[in-house]
Amino acid sequence: MRSIRQANIKGKTVVLRVDFNVPLFKEGTVEDDYRIRMTLPTIKYLLNKKAGGVIMLGHLGRPEGTQKQFSLRPVARHLARLMKQRVLFFAQHPRKVINLKGILPLGALVMLENL
Repeated sequence: MRSIRQANIKGKTVVLRVDFNVPLFKEGTVEDDYRIRMTLPTIKYLLNKKAGGVIMLGHLGRPEGTQKQFSLRPVARHLARLMKQRVLFFAQHPRKVINLKGILPLGALVMLENL
């Protein structure tokens, strides 16, 4: 497998698998953001290399079907604060989001709902 540093990502939409399985407080805010902070160098690298956009896939907990307490929405909000950049959040099926890749703003950060 090639290294991310060898890939030509300029102008391309990158799908990034992230480990954002982080603990949340009962009110739905991130309790420990270590795993999120550890992904920041990779995300920033992709944006600095002019990636067309970054679509992040991850999971939280082990839900059976859709369960609100396992939503990645609070993680997306927390990531937006850390990045000082808007993170678009999509709860739709991943195939619908992939169809949007051609109309995403250049350099967009996108997080999909819990997979």
